[in-house]
Amino acid sequence: MEAESVAKLIQLLHSELCNLPCYLGITPGQTTWDESRGIFEDLGAFISFDTEANGLTVHNIHLDIGDDSLANITPDPDEGVTNRKIIQSLHILVKDGIIQKLWTSISTRRFTSRFHEHWSRYSLREILQRHGVPDQIVLGTPTPGGTGVGFVLIYDQKGIVAELWDEIQDDQICPGPKKISASLQLTVTNTFSGVDIYEPGGVPPTNREVYLPIEEVLGVNKEDFYNEVLTDPSVCFEVKGSK
Repeated sequence: MEAESVAKLIQLLHSELCNLPCYLGITPGQTTWDESRGIFEDLGAFISFDTEANGLTVHNIHLDIGDDSLANITPDPDEGVTNRKIIQSLHILVKDGIIQKLWTSISTRRFTSRFHEHWSRYSLREILQRHGVPDQIVLGTPTPGGTGVGFVLIYDQKGIVAELWDEIQDDQICPGPKKISASLQLTVTNTFSGVDIYEPGGVPPTNREVYLPIEEVLGVNKEDFYNEVLTDPSVCFEVKGSK
């Protein structure tokens, strides 16, 4: 990704004119595919292929930051390329020329400080602060003594689903004021479109074989979690749930 394109991407990521469910200047239910394609082309993104899902068109896009000598299409992570890139894949679901859903996955192995800087508005604390108490908070793969757990913040009425990973240390999670892990999954949906806010995609957070409510994992309800995270930057929660 060229330096000029990276600068444009950062500007979009930090723009106060585009708050969730807007992402990268794209708002489901309002932005056309032609408009969003112009944004991606301006950023130097690679539109790889199109698929169909439930009668809607899905455009699949790569928008990576890293070594310009690497191929546009992200190679197999086993090759170690993720050590030199921030990988962002996007999927745009379109009906009648209008974007109805955008979901994206961003991850890195080595460029974590740059990732934290560029996506600072998408930390757990920042999302809570901007959008209030979620309708649901569930956690994925909570294993005490393990390496990480995924917080899923669900805002049903706004069509926002954000999954952020945090580390478990000594069976505790301590979400700092600006702390985010090296990965983020974000979905924004036009809630008037009839498109499910979870599908298509991976395992929905309603699947209890993979996700559990925050009460069962951390022993606090969503309101208490929200208040503690926003008022105490050093707060830690003991991981109680296991699988």
